[in-house]
Amino acid sequence: MKLIYSFFSLFFLLFCSSCSDDIEVAKQESPAVFLTEETSAYRTKENAIIEVEHFIKKDKSATRTGSSLNYSIGNEIYFYRDTITNQDYPSFYIANADGGNGYAIVSANPYTTPIIAYSESGNLSLSDTLQYPEISFFFDLVQNYISNTEKYKTELEEDDDNSLDVPQTRARRRPLYETRPEEWQETERIKPLITVEWGQGKPYNNAAPFIKGQRARTGCVATAVAQVMAYHEKPSEYNGVFYKWSEMKKDPYTPAVAHLLRSIGNLVKMDWGVDASGANRNNIPRCFEKMGYRKPRAPQSYSQWDVITSIKAKCPVIICGNSVRGNILGIKYYQRGHAWVSDGYFHRERKVDVHRKGSDKVHHSYIEKEDYLHLNWGWEGGANGYYLAGVFSGGDGPAFPSTRAAGKGNFPYNVEIIPYINIIQ
Repeated sequence: MKLIYSFFSLFFLLFCSSCSDDIEVAKQESPAVFLTEETSAYRTKENAIIEVEHFIKKDKSATRTGSSLNYSIGNEIYFYRDTITNQDYPSFYIANADGGNGYAIVSANPYTTPIIAYSESGNLSLSDTLQYPEISFFFDLVQNYISNTEKYKTELEEDDDNSLDVPQTRARRRPLYETRPEEWQETERIKPLITVEWGQGKPYNNAAPFIKGQRARTGCVATAVAQVMAYHEKPSEYNGVFYKWSEMKKDPYTPAVAHLLRSIGNLVKMDWGVDASGANRNNIPRCFEKMGYRKPRAPQSYSQWDVITSIKAKCPVIICGNSVRGNILGIKYYQRGHAWVSDGYFHRERKVDVHRKGSDKVHHSYIEKEDYLHLNWGWEGGANGYYLAGVFSGGDGPAFPSTRAAGKGNFPYNVEIIPYINIIQ
């Protein structure tokens, strides 16, 4: 990753420099999980495995029998400190399938959605954060999501306690009721639109400039843009080079692929580097326009609705985020940026009945809904899979059935999207 040596250069980092190194990593403060006789403090490894197997079994996209795979959770676990009990509890687990046949990220908090992400290929570990810094960034998002979900869930449950005339104490904040959910039902799915799995090293950087005798990386911005163009199969020509997309999509060693990535890098004003190359996300719309597309809108704040609507319109979405923020003389800046693509999704929902403990009488019911986005990270297929859409919108707080207006969460990651990228017809 690229190091920034000059302190004064931070003033020029008011916008994202994709795939660059960190200055100050944002810290997360997770709220406590309150222990009571009625609830468990966290989801155990065994229960997490059950959740994964049930999820895979219900997933209609599986090309193999998910129940035939064996999942296991190692000793690499994210923890957080409970400020009430002063004990450490798991935040989430990584469950890997045998033989590199997939993985799932499972929340250890019993009051959040169990499956945060899953993939049908490869395995995942915390050590992958060294090779793929975006994974470290995503883990931070997961911590933030679980923290915010716990916060809002606790507030909503306290409302239910009040409606049930249950006295509140600091020691017992959990309600005397239980939820009884029905089975999840998938109502819509759009399979991944993009078929290529391109990366940033060889052969994709074969036309990148040399720096001290080595080829620079293409940069995550260029790779994300190139993969979107590969889906639309446009332009047909740029700067005298003709793009035969059918060949390029079959063989990434085709010289035109490297030429495409170099051209994109030039247009987004890439800051080339051997370890990492960075570009300002605000240069992406101009790049598309110069290469024959209708100019996309400027990067906008993450909107789950816009991402899904764009995918439904057969337009993959570029997503950008930062895992570092800072403040100098009151001026906020973001750094260590990332860019990737969302090109598919599925939606599922279920009815949840809420009962008072020990009673079969339904106190109230609600419909729980979940959207999962298919992400192409631009690592030659590494970690591609389905990720819970709400993880990226932590600033808005999770969606729960309540009349309470959602507050603002702790969300320093500057996640933005460029949806509705389309060609001139």
